[in-house]
Amino acid sequence: GGVKRGAPIAKNTIFPVLNYYGIDALDALIITHHDMDHMGGLQVLMDRGVHRVFSPGVLMVPNHTDVRQPMQIGAAETRLVMIPPSMLMPVGSSNNQSLFISIYLSKFRALITGDMDVLTEVMLINHHFVNRAHVLKLGHHGSQSSTSTELLLQVQPQFCWNSSGRFNRYGHPHSVVLDRLNNHQIPWLSTHRDGAIFFDVSADQVTIMSLKNNTGFSLSI
Repeated sequence: GGVKRGAPIAKNTIFPVLNYYGIDALDALIITHHDMDHMGGLQVLMDRGVHRVFSPGVLMVPNHTDVRQPMQIGAAETRLVMIPPSMLMPVGSSNNQSLFISIYLSKFRALITGDMDVLTEVMLINHHFVNRAHVLKLGHHGSQSSTSTELLLQVQPQFCWNSSGRFNRYGHPHSVVLDRLNNHQIPWLSTHRDGAIFFDVSADQVTIMSLKNNTGFSLSI
């Protein structure tokens, strides 16, 4: 999300991928929370074609669902589950309104925590919403306030990935978080260093590849 030099970032990041794969419209778009770096420039995606939009809170776009309770897209072995932390406690910041997202593709499982902080991670763990997963996206772009040791111990991921801009002013991903990953012997890739990250999921294996430097990992599932 976001706008750079007056133009939506999606035009240079998301659109080329959709064009490459011949995707003219999206069945669903999930916005973890309403910060501009996650939803800025949304209208250009809506203009291209989005059938349904999900986010925590009111959003004035067509076919939008305000996720206030656990919600599922799909069924059985192929589904995506969204948990809003706000249903468990009042949340003071927009980051802690982030949807907790579990993705199931047959035996493969991935978790995304948006920008929520350590306290929200632990709250979800204590309410038994967090289970093991093969891969975990680092919280808040690799900020030291997220991706706690408690979360890593609960999820036991075989791989983590991160989304943050090259030369970003916050220094994300933070060295404290990377030390946590290294201490748990969890391999990782990050867009600031490795460019776009590609996941190829088959019945028994996940191949994860950096499209910039051809670094790759394979996980058995």
